Amino acid sequence: MKQTDNTPNGYRHENKFFVSIAEALDIASKLQGVMKYDPHADRLGKYIISSVYFDNYENRALKASETGVPRREKFRIRAYNRNDDYIKLEKKEKIRNLCRKTSVRISREVYDNILYGDAKLLLTLDSEVANELYCAIKADGFRPVTVVEYERRVFIHPISQTRITFDTNVKGSSIGVDIFKDGASFVPTLSPVAAILEIKYDEFLPEFISRVIPHTEISKQTAICKYVYGRSYK
Repeated sequence: MKQTDNTPNGYRHENKFFVSIAEALDIASKLQGVMKYDPHADRLGKYIISSVYFDNYENRALKASETGVPRREKFRIRAYNRNDDYIKLEKKEKIRNLCRKTSVRISREVYDNILYGDAKLLLTLDSEVANELYCAIKADGFRPVTVVEYERRVFIHPISQTRITFDTNVKGSSIGVDIFKDGASFVPTLSPVAAILEIKYDEFLPEFISRVIPHTEISKQTAICKYVYGRSYK
């Protein structure tokens, strides 16, 4: 049954579940009949996501996620398939199971400057999120703390901008915070036989999609934060 509700402006529903690899493959095979792969993914609908996360010396963002603060935010810089052709700075805001993302594309030069201690180039971008990160760095001591990397398989549908993803091989860097520099030391932080299923949509989840996902999987909904898993090496 189609369900609708009112959400704050710009926010989307985001529900996360743990599933086994076998369950993920079964659900994905059914989704292929009603959804399409992300056009930016490979022929299997996959790509690698690498994100540099920022936090302050008190680990404010980490503690907010660990304790389940209802309203929280994170800054990160994200690239795909370890390629610097497309890099974006992003702020993710959450209110329980609702999320909103604001982002701006940045150059490799801006990326390098931010990572190695010079945030001034953020002020050259016509972007609110860039200005917010600059203030967080200067006023609150935010700095790059880890790279979280994982493989994502993505299904999309235009109705309600529905997006369903499966994330596997989640790992965090215990040494090195540069996506593009050799020498980062990654530690697996999610079981190799587990996947994170994420369901995102605007006003409602289309019924023909919800029917594909077993009710038993929906009952497994839980609070999952890949940033927390990516820092679990500490």
